[in-house]
Amino acid sequence: MENLVKRPQLGFLEAQRLGWSRLTILGGRSRRSEFWWFFLVYYLANAIVTGIVEVAAPLWASTVVSQIITAFAFSITVRRLHDTGKSAWWVVVSWAANAIYSFYAVGSGILAATTAINASPSDILKLFTDPVLAVCLVVYSATGIAIFIFCLLDSKPEANKYGKSPKYASSEEDFGEVI
Repeated sequence: MENLVKRPQLGFLEAQRLGWSRLTILGGRSRRSEFWWFFLVYYLANAIVTGIVEVAAPLWASTVVSQIITAFAFSITVRRLHDTGKSAWWVVVSWAANAIYSFYAVGSGILAATTAINASPSDILKLFTDPVLAVCLVVYSATGIAIFIFCLLDSKPEANKYGKSPKYASSEEDFGEVI
């Protein structure tokens, strides 16, 4: 195996530039620093935007906006999983379960009933006992935990089927940006 040298960790601004510039690119790999710095801004923006939409628009509108904002994190999560040698299917299944859960909960009226003033315990229980919601919640939770753990893992130093390592360079290789 060739002699590998670790590249310097990405800073906040560099990680943001790289993450947002590759928003539609599902191929390749992303380092942990790029992923976590991106997600810091993503979570803050998601909370602010969906909070404003929830106050100013109907419940279904905030669900749609939330799903659109979630799509922004799709590509970087896929690239982060690629960096650890995992498939993008983890993200696809997780996002699909989240979308089905969200739209079904809003469309069925269960979410409105549970968020109403003085919601009854039986309405709240429906969030966990409705078969569609229960299956989606289990799938989304399980895949979400797995994805979180995968994103904590270190990069695979060698090239894999998703491309060269963005963290490690061969000693002969230039330390330029690897995408």
